[in-house]
Amino acid sequence: MVFPQCGADANDHWYISERPDLDNSPAMTALWRALSGFGANVDDLTYIDLYSCFPTVVQSACDVIGIDAFDPARVPTLTGGLTFGGGPGNNYTTHAIATVVNRLRDDPNSQGLVTGLGWFATKHSWGTYAATPPEQGFRWRDVQAEVNAWPKCAYGVFEGDATVETYTVSHHRDGEPRRLIVAARNHEGLRTWCHSTEPDLMSRAETEEIIGVAVTLKKGVLSF
Repeated sequence: MVFPQCGADANDHWYISERPDLDNSPAMTALWRALSGFGANVDDLTYIDLYSCFPTVVQSACDVIGIDAFDPARVPTLTGGLTFGGGPGNNYTTHAIATVVNRLRDDPNSQGLVTGLGWFATKHSWGTYAATPPEQGFRWRDVQAEVNAWPKCAYGVFEGDATVETYTVSHHRDGEPRRLIVAARNHEGLRTWCHSTEPDLMSRAETEEIIGVAVTLKKGVLSF
């Protein structure tokens, strides 16, 4: 038999615009802190399957638990990743749990970790497993209050000077750049969303780092 050892669940701030840092998940940090408090140790986790809807989610989880997402000796998926599982509609996390269960049955002295995620990296659920019953029974911790204590970023619509906080470029089906999408903040820390379809700006965003670059906003359109 394989037994759940411990688990924790929490949601990051629901609206992305309110999250204080777009490259950080307070919920993931709180969940791992809870599991660590129950005795989970990354060095004891032989089998890991991190929910992989987007590469950034895997990298963020690896940063939290302290492993290298690009280490070929410790690939952070056993099931093959969400794209191989057919997408979230095919219940990838249950397949990941089943895969970890099979590995633990073959290697009963080992431990495993499976993580689940929903929405825009919003809902998080982590759990550990082993082939021996937990000495103190299954333990779960509500860490939502810890996550809710994180400040919320103020956001709105404004014009004038701002600084690029983060960005991406969307593409047409033929691979041509379609739109530069940017989160930017003004000198007061107010966040807004803006864009550009200017070819030169999209090209620059894909060939050099523009985080931290000063921009000017007018009616939701940015210029350098």
